Amino acid sequence: MPAVSTRSLVLTLLATLALPLGPALVGATSGTAQAASYRNAPNSYERSIVYWTNVNRKRHGVRPLTVGSCVDRYAESWARQLASRNAFYHQSLSPIMRTCNKRAAAENIGKGNVSAKRMVQLWMNSPEHRRNLLNPRYHHIGIGSVYSRSGALYDVQDFVS
Repeated sequence: MPAVSTRSLVLTLLATLALPLGPALVGATSGTAQAASYRNAPNSYERSIVYWTNVNRKRHGVRPLTVGSCVDRYAESWARQLASRNAFYHQSLSPIMRTCNKRAAAENIGKGNVSAKRMVQLWMNSPEHRRNLLNPRYHHIGIGSVYSRSGALYDVQDFVS
């Protein structure tokens, strides 16, 4: 997998802040074509993102998040779509709130071949991502981490309350 500099990763993370939330991708590739274009990161990587997210929440006096199966399906699906298209933008959060019966939702996305701890640190270094990560309103989290065909790792954190 190609190395990504911290500066490059931060710029990629910050570039998303200027993008409005838009509708989910239309015309997704078939499951077979998609399966050939990406692979999931190990479950231990996703568990580590949850762990480091909750370490940061605890440091700031915010209760830990638990993984919610409904929101997790959306995060996984979005990470697969981003990786299969080598795209980088937010999904519409309205379907998550409607389908998962939630009042609020937020999303952090990241792209870069770094450890789970480093990815969470990068989110914590960005005011908008940090606000999502530390928001006491959110109780559940979904995580999707997928490698694209080129080896880039795409991470999605979806938060709901």
